[in-house]
Amino acid sequence: MAVKDIHTHNAFAESVAAARKQYKLNPLPASVNQAKIDKETYKRWFKYIQDMGANTIRIYTVQQDVFYNAFYEYNKDNDNPLYLIHGVWVNDYTQNSHRDALDKGFKERFLSDCRTVLDVIHGNKKIGLGRMASAGSGFYLHDVSQWIIGYILGVEWEDVTVAYTNEQYKDIKGAGCSGCCVFSWQDEWFKRTWNTMYAVNLKRTPYWSDYQTNEQYFGLISFDPGSEQSVCYVDGDASEWTDDDIVADRGDMKLSMKYDEKFVYFMVKKDGLNIDKDKIYIPLDITPKSGSSYYEEKNMLFDRAVDFRQHRTIYGARLA
Repeated sequence: MAVKDIHTHNAFAESVAAARKQYKLNPLPASVNQAKIDKETYKRWFKYIQDMGANTIRIYTVQQDVFYNAFYEYNKDNDNPLYLIHGVWVNDYTQNSHRDALDKGFKERFLSDCRTVLDVIHGNKKIGLGRMASAGSGFYLHDVSQWIIGYILGVEWEDVTVAYTNEQYKDIKGAGCSGCCVFSWQDEWFKRTWNTMYAVNLKRTPYWSDYQTNEQYFGLISFDPGSEQSVCYVDGDASEWTDDDIVADRGDMKLSMKYDEKFVYFMVKKDGLNIDKDKIYIPLDITPKSGSSYYEEKNMLFDRAVDFRQHRTIYGARLA
């Protein structure tokens, strides 16, 4: 079963901004949690998950209260309920400031978070905004413990922590277990990774989609810009382009451009274009503080310094 929800990045950004204004939130990661997915969306997704053959959901940390409300309503009268593997998040600062997980500062914080998770799944907890790192907030009033089949303690444990705590990795097969988890249900367009962290504003990642960040696109559901469809598709269909999109016109050749929160799109129309032989070079000036006005290999001179040169031999292209 193919499932795809279309998400509007603009609407998401607006909801994040509203939440930040109302609750004076830090941009990340709390802001992502505050832009709530509603209960009906969760219940629809639970149905999709079962329809594709899965019976269990894994979550890394405490979600917004609406998740548990939806999970309870979906399961309570369901002869074929979904089950949950619940994670207990290890705070990055706590882990990075202790080499031994049995240190008092590490152990006490971790056990406190474990107790919070247990209270949440038994419907006996209130968590204020920003009170728990990398977690949701709200009123947790529904007991979903009967559908919890396991816990995962921590996320990616640091090697040094494992060594100092004398942890041992367990063989899943040797324990007599079977099955697997698919990562992940939905795209996380706000994710950051090592290869782009140096070049982006980490407080603004929810407001756009970085195609160079691979983990943003691990989801079975794609979150794409546009309320119903993207502003452009690279499919050779020129009907979605108008004269307002033209950025350069030299008579026999026109260059058009569109953009959204994910891509910059170009279309080139040239009289008598031979796709097999003609080459098209598009200079891109990203910032006035860098670039070169000369392309030595092809002996090309530009009227201003450019940062990138896009080379295409086809009518359309899109750039991250």
